[in-house]
Amino acid sequence: MEPLIQDGQEAILLENYYQRNEVQRGDIVAYDYKGNKNPLIKKVEVVGGDTLEFKVDKLLVNNEILSNGQKEPYIFSEKQKKMIGLYIKKEKLVDNSYLLFGENIYNSLDSRRFGAVSVEGFLGKFDY
Repeated sequence: MEPLIQDGQEAILLENYYQRNEVQRGDIVAYDYKGNKNPLIKKVEVVGGDTLEFKVDKLLVNNEILSNGQKEPYIFSEKQKKMIGLYIKKEKLVDNSYLLFGENIYNSLDSRRFGAVSVEGFLGKFDY
C-alpha cells in the first residue's frame, strides 16, 4: 500500500472496527477475499450512493477522476468496466457496498477484478 503505508511503518489492525463504526472513504481495510490465503489490504475509494461515470478508461466518482495516493488515475479495461457496472444503479453505487483499490493503477487485485463488496468481508481498519 505504498505510499500510503511505507515499508517498515507500523500499522495496527483494529479488528471488528466496523461492528461499531461506519466505513468511511479513505479507510485502509483488511478484506477477507475468498480464495486468497491472506486478507487483502486495500483502500476504500467509493462508498454506496457515490455517483459513478466512466470516461474512456477512467472512472469519475462524484465528478472527480478516481486516482491512487500519487494522483495517478486508475485504468479500467472494458471487462473491468462491465464488472463495476454490475453495481451501478441510476448512476450511483448501490447502497451498502464499497469499491476497494490498491495503489497499482494498472494491475492490482481490487474491485476492478472482484467488483463491489459489503462490510461483512471487512476484518478491520488499519490505524497507522
